[in-house]
Amino acid sequence: MEETFGESSKKLNVFEKIFHSLTHPDELFKSVRSEPFTSSFLYVLIITAIPALLKFVLFLVGIKTLGNESVVAILSGYVITIVVVFIATSVYHVFAKLFGGVSDYDGTFKAYVYGFTPSILFGWIPVLGLIGLIYGIYLFIKGLSILHGLSTGKSFLVWFIPVLILLLIVTFLIILLGVAVISYLAGLYSQNPELLNYLNETGEVVKVLKKM
Repeated sequence: MEETFGESSKKLNVFEKIFHSLTHPDELFKSVRSEPFTSSFLYVLIITAIPALLKFVLFLVGIKTLGNESVVAILSGYVITIVVVFIATSVYHVFAKLFGGVSDYDGTFKAYVYGFTPSILFGWIPVLGLIGLIYGIYLFIKGLSILHGLSTGKSFLVWFIPVLILLLIVTFLIILLGVAVISYLAGLYSQNPELLNYLNETGEVVKVLKKM
């Protein structure tokens, strides 16, 4: 059954949106349904900056966090996160339309940004980041259902199919890499069996593979 909701007349500020994404996602998605794209874009700039600023402060006091090796890494992570938002939204929008979604790109963007708010905010924190990701997937599916007028099942497929395709591609590339390594070692062994045995015994084979 498709989930459809009327628009909410209440406009939420950034902090209210963050709070609603964690506690009242239905109200949040109803509220942002008709907001302009610029508001959603500004929102993602702000919530992405929050963990970046926190990591920067921790870096200044000498506390290392995941991916917090330098200021450059923090800034790069901020930019990459925003780029990933647009790339992921574009991919998911294609599948949303294939499954009969009624909203435009803005709707998919809102579903992604507001849905994955917990993941964006807490993704850099061990354990809590995993919880945020799982909850973010749930919220994203709910957002697609509300904003695109899709059933929960179709919304799940819109999220799941691109993820499955990505996993298959990564698996294929890993297999190709494994075949290339095995072929390289087989060729090396056929040319000089004693050399390969020596490299294996001394651990030098690892250095050789790194130079491939």
